Amino acid sequence: RLDLPDLSVANGYADGLDSSDMGTRTTLVPTNISVVESGTPNVIWSDAYADINIDQDGTIHVAWVDAVNANGEDQIIHATLIPPTNFPGGGFGAERMTIGNDGADKNGPRPTSTAMGGESPSIAVTGNGITMISYTAVGDCTSSSGSKHNVCIGRLAPSLHEVRRAQGQSSIISIEPGETSETNIEVAIREGTGLAQVKVDLSTIEPIGCDGWTTEVRFTQNGTVVNFPMGDVIVGVVPLQMTVRFTAPISADLVDGSTCERRVIAMEGPLSAGLTVTATLDVNRMFDVRAMQSKVAIEQGQTGGVSIEFENIGNVPLELSIRDPSTSTGTEEWQKPSGWDIQFPETINIEPGQTTSSYATITVPLDQIAEEVDLQLVARSNFDPSPTMEEGTLAFTTFTIDVKIRRAGNIVIDLFDSQATISPGECKEFRADIEKNFADGQVRFDAIDPPLPGDGFTVEYNLENLPGNSAESQDLPYASMLQRNGNYNLAIILCAEEDAPADTSWIMGIRASLVQDPSIGDDVQFGATVAIVRDLDIEIISEDTFVAEPGQRQEFVVHVDNNGNTIETIDPYITMNDKIPDGFQIQFAENTILLLQPGQDAEILGYLTASEDAPAGKNTLLLYINTDTEPVTMEVEIPLRIDMQMDFEGSNLRTIGTESEAIWTLVIRNTGNAPDSSKLSFHRDSEEGILVEPTLNALPGYVLSLHEGSLLDSNIGAGISIGEDGYAALGPLAAGTERVIHIRATVDLEEWPEIGIEQFGVRINSQHGGKADGGDLDSTQGWIGTDYDSNEQILLAEFEAMDLQIGTVTQIREGDNVELTITVQNRGNADGENILLLACPDVSPTGLVYAGCPAGQVKGTLPSIQAIDGNTIGERRVTISIDVSTGTQWVLLVDPDERLPDIDRANNILTIEIEEIPDKGGLGGIID
Repeated sequence: RLDLPDLSVANGYADGLDSSDMGTRTTLVPTNISVVESGTPNVIWSDAYADINIDQDGTIHVAWVDAVNANGEDQIIHATLIPPTNFPGGGFGAERMTIGNDGADKNGPRPTSTAMGGESPSIAVTGNGITMISYTAVGDCTSSSGSKHNVCIGRLAPSLHEVRRAQGQSSIISIEPGETSETNIEVAIREGTGLAQVKVDLSTIEPIGCDGWTTEVRFTQNGTVVNFPMGDVIVGVVPLQMTVRFTAPISADLVDGSTCERRVIAMEGPLSAGLTVTATLDVNRMFDVRAMQSKVAIEQGQTGGVSIEFENIGNVPLELSIRDPSTSTGTEEWQKPSGWDIQFPETINIEPGQTTSSYATITVPLDQIAEEVDLQLVARSNFDPSPTMEEGTLAFTTFTIDVKIRRAGNIVIDLFDSQATISPGECKEFRADIEKNFADGQVRFDAIDPPLPGDGFTVEYNLENLPGNSAESQDLPYASMLQRNGNYNLAIILCAEEDAPADTSWIMGIRASLVQDPSIGDDVQFGATVAIVRDLDIEIISEDTFVAEPGQRQEFVVHVDNNGNTIETIDPYITMNDKIPDGFQIQFAENTILLLQPGQDAEILGYLTASEDAPAGKNTLLLYINTDTEPVTMEVEIPLRIDMQMDFEGSNLRTIGTESEAIWTLVIRNTGNAPDSSKLSFHRDSEEGILVEPTLNALPGYVLSLHEGSLLDSNIGAGISIGEDGYAALGPLAAGTERVIHIRATVDLEEWPEIGIEQFGVRINSQHGGKADGGDLDSTQGWIGTDYDSNEQILLAEFEAMDLQIGTVTQIREGDNVELTITVQNRGNADGENILLLACPDVSPTGLVYAGCPAGQVKGTLPSIQAIDGNTIGERRVTISIDVSTGTQWVLLVDPDERLPDIDRANNILTIEIEEIPDKGGLGGIID
């Protein structure tokens, strides 16, 4: 293995080249293969005339004259060299073969130091491995007899067979990573031997340089794998063909030109022939890199970027390296200006045939001049030791950064106020604060949509705080040089004209922009509205104080004068006590104007009508022309009207039992026009009618009570006290309001009322008295005819109860058994159910009532009994059986438990005597 010296700088080598001149990678492997290792070319004898040849299958052949003995016994030797297994550390081995004979002893004078070119043998190894020898010998070249010298030519093949590439095939193939390729070789009888067949042993050695590769050898004819070693393989006239197949690895770190060698050896005894098939890796690391945008605009102090696309047009995965822009070499390679920041991956991995992209993030410093800057990205293939553009393993792309002036925040305008309301003739000053950032710059100030004459506003400017301004120059547009990070201000004075109508608005603006680039800047808007000035004079020019009867219409005239700057709506209304009064109605003439323009006046004709609900006394009314103006006052006096009324809800007849009650619902109303404190009185009925004087006992036999009530239900509320005089105070009641009360009636259990309908009267009384007293306009003392008024109500109560008594009793006797049929009558107005009849022997009526039946009682039950219907008395019969042996005197008692409401229990008891049976016919036993 040699590293050639750099001959371009060599001045000659006086002593020739040695191993040190060949470089550090040069390896010399001395190998001794001759038998007699003695002598040198300048002595009388030695091993000499060596010739070397490497045939097409890579076999190394060496032939030389071997000086066997010093007496001239010479031999011609042929050797096949075997590479060492631990190259370069070991030496070559040799398969030696003697090809000379005694004739070689007479091959002429040996060379001497003075006659190196004497008659020496000529040895040459041909390309097909046959060693050719020519020498001088005595005799016929095969024996030493004779005295004449002849020129002899001999040849010797190292083996009778050879391993060679098949026709049209090559023993060196090129293959790309990941691909599979093959070539055919063959074992053939060496040409010129004349043999019909040879028997060989096939073997191989460990593949060389094949890490990651896949190799195999198959018989070409049938495709079966050759399992090395394989012995006694017969090779005939037709060569034995084999296919050597290589599959190359694929990875990023493959080396272009690296080889994988597979050697096939055929041996016949000691004679060997072989062929090395080499697959050379064709690694292509070519790639392309390109910027997706040729030019990108980035503002000063901002960050932008560009997409860089990488395409692997080679045949192996690529690991591309890009130098860090923050390093000195990276800065130079990227052509990065000072102060810039570029962020980009240092490594890009990409598969064959694939395309990927990555984003270069570029930050431009604030102080960068606005100009175009070219940047460059250079990418290299990592596993190529010396990447070049010619090989496609180094590529670059350029793109341009168009540095723009910083737009956002370059000029900033702030307003403290942006809106104002201005009265006519007044002004508002808007202060605009200007901040200039990033760099100095000539800034132009312009007004946006300033008001013109007739727009209701005028505008002035104060530019004293802007650089370069003189007191005489106070108008826009104006240009000024502003310093970096400087703060400035200007004032805009917006004034409303004296005659500007209300709600007139104007919006204008101020813009500050760079003279160099007018699109860079800032603007603000502000505006003002003319304030509403209300000045509406209102005067009642007619009578403003009068007395009004309900239903009477009063005419009045109002003069209005609009001294303000806004249109006034004519929409009159009145209030009393901060609300619209219920008792008054205001109307205006049909021709009343609806809108009153500024500076206009008018007279308005109105009509005021008081209703029944108008409160009595002097009423102060406030007359408004609209909701936004101050009112004027009107005084209206309403005469006092007292009128209490009372109605009842539903029927005035209520039915009452001993276990039930009656409730009447009354509605008390103050229909007058003033508050009234009323009281309710109760009146008893008499033969002459309802009595005038009230009384507490207005309904004998009943207990009356008064309660708060509601129209929503008949639930009894809080009680209201009724005095001994028959009056119940109800308290104040405002005009137009009402109060609901309940009168409850229950039966007086100590003194029951008579069965039937009773009536009593109730009257609502005003604190102002009745009609005769100048009070309640329709309240009179009487209850009959026209005197029965809305202050009075007559209420009816019907008491329902039973009046049970025993009627007829019929006896039918059979021996000691007597059947009694009793007729029970009901002379009351209430039906009855489950009426019990008790029969008890030998007891007094009083004892039965108070002590009950001591023994022998008999009971009977009437399921029901009807009340009296007109003149028809309700009756029901019941039959019971008694035993006369227990007694002949029996007491009958209806409702012994006094469970039923019976107004007269004296008729509920009867004593009967059981008659003896007469000595007569069968009918004699019936006794009524």
